Amino acid sequence: MFLETHVEVTISNNAKYYASKGYGYLKQRSKVMVKVEDLPTKSHRHVFTRCDCCSKEWFACYANMYNKETHRCFSCNRKYVGEIMNTTKIISSNSNRIGENHPRFNPNKPEFKEYWRQVKVETDKNNLSLLENSSKRGKAGVNGAYHLDHIISVKYGFDNNISPIIIGSKENLRFISWEENYKKRAKNGMALGTLFALIEISNCATASGA
Repeated sequence: MFLETHVEVTISNNAKYYASKGYGYLKQRSKVMVKVEDLPTKSHRHVFTRCDCCSKEWFACYANMYNKETHRCFSCNRKYVGEIMNTTKIISSNSNRIGENHPRFNPNKPEFKEYWRQVKVETDKNNLSLLENSSKRGKAGVNGAYHLDHIISVKYGFDNNISPIIIGSKENLRFISWEENYKKRAKNGMALGTLFALIEISNCATASGA
């Protein structure tokens, strides 16, 4: 933090600047006390400062400190930068986990994306507003928001060569909370045989109604 509220400056080509700050007309080479926060952002004026981490006091260049929420001395700043670099190294090491080295590597990604597209086409054919909690559909992280869930997961359908028509059927759709959906991921919410039975019952009901 800055320990000084005012500093003395010498007027040169900065007269107009300080006039705009309300200090009035100032003569060249005159000296005036100004508020620290009124110093130009690029000012090299040294201001008495206290380190927010170790409480060390020193004169710091205003241009280097004015826009920082935390004022650190040289030693504390080195420690801070070191911590940031260590974190960066951890993140960058993960960049090597690409392709076959990644734990979730999927060699059939193009095929899966096409399968997922077909499932979406079938899903969108349904009137989702008829599903329970459809009015609560929202984004992840929003309190009370729900996501559309394929009870038998799309990944399971792809891995087991199940028709996108089955996975995208209304009997395989429901709205669950976004938290529950994130935990579920690629798991199934019911047995595949149960889904086939529900679809058959639905088809029979439709046929009888016709």
